[in-house]
Amino acid sequence: MLLNDFESFNDQPSSLISLMGIISRKEREKEQRRKSILKAATKVFFKKGFQQTSMEMIAEQCHLAKGTLYLYFKSKEDLYMALMEDGLRILHGMFDQAIAAGNSIDEKFRNVCKAYFDFTQTYHDYYQVMMMVDSGLLSDKVDQSQLQYIRSLQMSGVEKLQKVVEEGIAQGRYEKSTDAKNAVLMSWAAIWGAIMLSTEKRQILPMFSDIDAEQFVLEI
Repeated sequence: MLLNDFESFNDQPSSLISLMGIISRKEREKEQRRKSILKAATKVFFKKGFQQTSMEMIAEQCHLAKGTLYLYFKSKEDLYMALMEDGLRILHGMFDQAIAAGNSIDEKFRNVCKAYFDFTQTYHDYYQVMMMVDSGLLSDKVDQSQLQYIRSLQMSGVEKLQKVVEEGIAQGRYEKSTDAKNAVLMSWAAIWGAIMLSTEKRQILPMFSDIDAEQFVLEI
């Protein structure tokens, strides 16, 4: 339809501008619809969990036909991956603020660790999304290019802290032989384990029931 309209404009500049305006408006409307679907999906996923959520529930939440959802997302899994992306962007923003607020290498490193802990507590639903995606259960059910993009976002988070360590090496704060990437990965593994034990598992592990989770994580 738009092509026929374009041919009827006879190359008139004002008509071309009008056509471009229509296309731009349609793109904005499409993006707004996508955001509204994601917002609805967030409510349903966070309330029901991944396994108990269906595309029908999400369609009902955003008052759309289920078929309309499939114009924007191929599956429930693809929608879930989009939430993972949103969560990572929130986390990266917290990392950036944490690094900027640090006056020393140690303070920057500690700030990032605290930011990660704060994210898991303040944005616990997004943290659960990350746990689900990182379990690998969705890996063969989602678009692989989307999965690769998510992994690249995760790696960019590691790289933020890696730059802090590299800065520390350059300043002589850490030994020159330090492998910055390996140091960050070991720190991440230790902090993630500390968070899991002191928050997620404390109900079933009595030895962690009286632990101050934040202090425990930051001491590690």
